[in-house]
Amino acid sequence: MVYKNALQEDYSPRVAAKRTRKMQEILGVALDLACENGLENMTLHVLARRMDRSVAAVYRYFPSREAVVRELQRLVGSHLILLNKDAAEALDRCAAKQNISQDISCLAQILTSAQVYENYARTHPAEFDLITHHLSTAFYKLPEKDAGLVFDVTRINLEALAGRFEVAMENGLLHEGDAKGHAMMLWGALQGVLQVQKLERSAPDFFTSKKLPNTTLDALLIGWGAEPKTVEATRALLEKLPSTKSKRDLRHLLEDTSH
Repeated sequence: MVYKNALQEDYSPRVAAKRTRKMQEILGVALDLACENGLENMTLHVLARRMDRSVAAVYRYFPSREAVVRELQRLVGSHLILLNKDAAEALDRCAAKQNISQDISCLAQILTSAQVYENYARTHPAEFDLITHHLSTAFYKLPEKDAGLVFDVTRINLEALAGRFEVAMENGLLHEGDAKGHAMMLWGALQGVLQVQKLERSAPDFFTSKKLPNTTLDALLIGWGAEPKTVEATRALLEKLPSTKSKRDLRHLLEDTSH
């Protein structure tokens, strides 16, 4: 089970199942509100009003607005885990079918992970904003416990990316280094690029949005020891491969938490 609500309490199986259904219902409505009007405008009073319930009824399942926000962010993080898994498996199938060299395949796995994140930002901006909302400010907006539970899900994606860096290092494609540090730096760089892309409307001649993410990530890989020709060949391959976009929908995780 990839996504499991963080509110763990001792209930009988029947009561626990009922509570899970209610919490999923609340989160579904909260997701609608956050995507419609932004996370800042999603309050428990607005949530209760949309559900035609009392605020006290919502409090029985979530102790605070922050707890709802936390679960929405964990939901998106879990969704990204599955999207990355789908993309990695699709790439492996293509690599085996087309007999792609290990060098290019290793770098392709790293770039595909970044591609999943970028594509999600472009195709589902409202959902993407749920998980990146608190990254755009230096101030802590979630209590430490809640933020830690969100990162527990984010960590899975980062560790998977770090594993791809380790494979690349073991095969001599990158210099030896801190794989987890590389994963965090690549994720941070991509996050920064995606945020500044909004300036494209004001200066389209300066911000070449389609090239900026690729240029940034390629520079990082080359700086970490990748051969420019190998990076270029990897990019060319990814452009020719069939689409690896997953057909998964975020709401499927609320409807069925067994996937």
